[in-house]
Amino acid sequence: MLRPLAAFYFFYFAALGALLPYWGPYLAARGFDGPEIGLLLGVLAATKVFAPYLWGRLADANGRRLALVRLASWATGGCFLLVPWVQGTAAMALVTAAFGFFWNAALPQVEAATLSLLGRRAPHYGRIRVWGTLGFIAAVWGVGPLLDRHGMHALPTVVLALFAGMALAASAVPDAGEVPGRVRPRPLGPVLRRRAVQALLAAAFLMQLSFGAYYGFFSLHAQAQGLSHSLVGLLWALGAVAEVGVFLVAPRLLAAWPARRWLVLCFAVTVLRWTVIAALPPVWWWWVQPLHALGFGLFHAVMIGAVHRLFPPGCQGRGQALYSATSFGAGGALGAYGAGWLWAAGGGAAAFGAAAVLAAAGALLLRGVKTS
Repeated sequence: MLRPLAAFYFFYFAALGALLPYWGPYLAARGFDGPEIGLLLGVLAATKVFAPYLWGRLADANGRRLALVRLASWATGGCFLLVPWVQGTAAMALVTAAFGFFWNAALPQVEAATLSLLGRRAPHYGRIRVWGTLGFIAAVWGVGPLLDRHGMHALPTVVLALFAGMALAASAVPDAGEVPGRVRPRPLGPVLRRRAVQALLAAAFLMQLSFGAYYGFFSLHAQAQGLSHSLVGLLWALGAVAEVGVFLVAPRLLAAWPARRWLVLCFAVTVLRWTVIAALPPVWWWWVQPLHALGFGLFHAVMIGAVHRLFPPGCQGRGQALYSATSFGAGGALGAYGAGWLWAAGGGAAAFGAAAVLAAAGALLLRGVKTS
């Protein structure tokens, strides 16, 4: 049962690995300027604000979490088919909103299903999730040389093939363990009034707000420094390779320190990473890219576990959806849009300098907050 879930993570994050480093350059090759690219990246991230919660509410209500994942996975590829054919910012924004609505709805429900299936082995979540990182590495490592040979217009074909793999993997996950109506939906209000929940969601928002510059403009910033698509891909892959090790040892790490302490450390190393990218030449970037293992990998593993603990059965689907909507959704959308304007005004130094300030604010927010 866990193997198809591992395959889903692999293809989902492989598609992400093909899009994140190269979606901005692809849009630039199609003739979109900096603010337009920021807007389109923001539209994709904005679908993470409302789509996960709508689908999470439906999953909590009917208990058919995996059936919804299958529907969302196939619809993602169907909508993405239109990408090479649309023209203009408005049309591209509509298509982006369509495939993003389904794509971003699937992952939170897979996260909730994975943790439920693991049960008491939930700290071993990282050993399933690591397949997503391996998919991401394969994509960022392999797509760069392919684009160097065939040009940026080959990107949609690659992404579509990965979406097809994701849909096939989702179709292979059995419904075992899902009994519609067994767990009654519970109200979210009492949970959301807890200070720990509010602090965690706010911290997740700030972390992804800071990542807006990285996801949207790191590749363009690297190319402006003279790096090829292949070298850009290697830089992305370096961060993901380090992430693999963190996911494999995550159970030991999470047992050694409380969640809040790990989250503060994740923010601190992210401040260092963005500062180096903003202020120093690319030769230094190779040294800080492995910090992605903490700033993204461990941060996400800690957050997923904390949300699972803080949101009781009957609202866990919405809990994971709210985490995704607040962080990757609202934070990612505003981060990408703001980074687009900062990029246009001051280039990589402005965008990543602001990202470092946001990460520092996240560390300060968590001081004295209990996360369990």
